[in-house]
Amino acid sequence: MVDLVVKVYNQTNPSVAPAVTTPVVYTKDDVATALTATMTGTGSSLKWFTSVAGDGNSATAPTPSTAAIDTISYWVSEANANGCESLRAKIEVIVEDKVTGLFNANENSLVIYPNPVKNNFSVTNYKEGDVVIVRDMMGKTQVSQAITPSIEMSNLNNGVFIYEVIRDGETIQQGKIIKN
Repeated sequence: MVDLVVKVYNQTNPSVAPAVTTPVVYTKDDVATALTATMTGTGSSLKWFTSVAGDGNSATAPTPSTAAIDTISYWVSEANANGCESLRAKIEVIVEDKVTGLFNANENSLVIYPNPVKNNFSVTNYKEGDVVIVRDMMGKTQVSQAITPSIEMSNLNNGVFIYEVIRDGETIQQGKIIKN
């Protein structure tokens, strides 16, 4: 016999997920703070999860670990007084390696800045013919062009992207760039 859980929702169900800021980006070994979310006004409490599905939750917002370079996802929903739960909002926490390019740069180092980027980013110390490719997290190419003083990203949605710099047919640098 299989147990079955049925949740019944009525018109007072808080169906809209709480508002979150994502991604949350830390540098390895930073001091992290508890994640936050804003209720929509129809719920009375937040429920925090470590998976997109399942009932194991906490009423206390998690504080991510920054001990290792990783990307970790959390989810949060809001519940009303009857326990009816909203959709879950995903919060992606990215722990990146310490930034070294800006402080240890030499005349041959490529520096990608600013990161996070609003509309465009710049690349310093590139050579004529170098190409930059920017892919979304699904691997779909969003930008592919010869490097110029300013690379346009204003037409892309906010999120985390992977960039790759190619010189003479070989990848010479790659990393993450965040658009917000």
